[in-house]
Amino acid sequence: KKLEKLSKKTYGYDYKNRDKNLSTVSNFELCQDLSSFYQNINILSINIPLCDNTINFISDTEFNLMQPRTILINTARGKIIDEAALLRALSNGTIDNAALDVLAEEPPFYIDPIKCNYSHPFINHPKIFYTPHIAAGTYDSLREVAITMVKNIKKEVFNNE
Repeated sequence: KKLEKLSKKTYGYDYKNRDKNLSTVSNFELCQDLSSFYQNINILSINIPLCDNTINFISDTEFNLMQPRTILINTARGKIIDEAALLRALSNGTIDNAALDVLAEEPPFYIDPIKCNYSHPFINHPKIFYTPHIAAGTYDSLREVAITMVKNIKKEVFNNE
């Protein structure tokens, strides 16, 4: 029911090919193969675990099947996407924008990002919205993230420490 409000048609794919009875969900189609899945979507949300079979699961071949201006969301694991292929897909317009909270090689979480000089082409890319993957953060680390975020906002918005 919630999918009906989101889109006229929602497509899914189960990479483990488990038998699912989703025929009762209106406007939902469980694709039997990845080619038809990629050809039909205009928003891709990645929700699969990282294992040997899913490293670089999405690369040039998959991007080339997608419609132009597809939106990519990855909150799973960074290594599921071939990062060089994603940069090419962003450059040629296959991917319009990407929202990521994971990278293939994550920045060190225990060092102030300003002090560690961490560099990655996705962090300042104009078509990528990147946030750190902090779902498993401890209370103390989440508290530090919140304090740092407020300080950075105050500094940038109000020119205030």
